[in-house]
Amino acid sequence: MMWVYILRCSDDTFYVGHANDVVSRLKTHNDGHGGQYTAQRLPVTLAYSEQHDTTESAITRERQLKRWVRK
Repeated sequence: MMWVYILRCSDDTFYVGHANDVVSRLKTHNDGHGGQYTAQRLPVTLAYSEQHDTTESAITRERQLKRWVRK
């Protein structure tokens, strides 16, 4: 199973990603190793997640969400 997730950063911006373990990935982000964007905006919290059957489906959804306006 894959997950698409949205994180709320400390500056109230959002980060969208995908992972097979959302809890572990959230910890990785908060440890400063998840990505340069989130590492500069700690702490981050999980705002939303949704489950997908395939990696391809999760990536497609992630790309769709990344096109949304951050507001």
